[in-house]
Amino acid sequence: KILQQMLRISQRSSAVFRELALQRLDKMAADCAAMGQGQIVFTETETWRIAYEQLLRDPVVFFYHSVAIVRHPQYWQDAAGMGSMQLNFQLIDQQIVNIERIVVMMSVGPGPPSRWYLRSGITPRAWHMST
Repeated sequence: KILQQMLRISQRSSAVFRELALQRLDKMAADCAAMGQGQIVFTETETWRIAYEQLLRDPVVFFYHSVAIVRHPQYWQDAAGMGSMQLNFQLIDQQIVNIERIVVMMSVGPGPPSRWYLRSGITPRAWHMST
């Protein structure tokens, strides 16, 4: 399928289109090289959340360690983020996976950053969740 589409791209008459397509293909080649090395990079939060939930539910995953740089108080505060946190707590309570999170808080406003999370009902165990 990919080779067929590359042939179609090469037959386009617009040099600008072909150049833009080559740039995208270079990015795809770099992504494939990273996947070949066992790395998958997500640039969009929502696609990562979907993959993250699949990863946590994988029966061969027993430990999950993560570092997040938080730049604004709304991080993890939307419905999807809160749902992900609840999934974390559920999997920990059921002893399915051991989750450790390190959150690096950037200076984004007055008051201690932890108030943002405590105010929304997330307990301090969100800072270091492990069993």
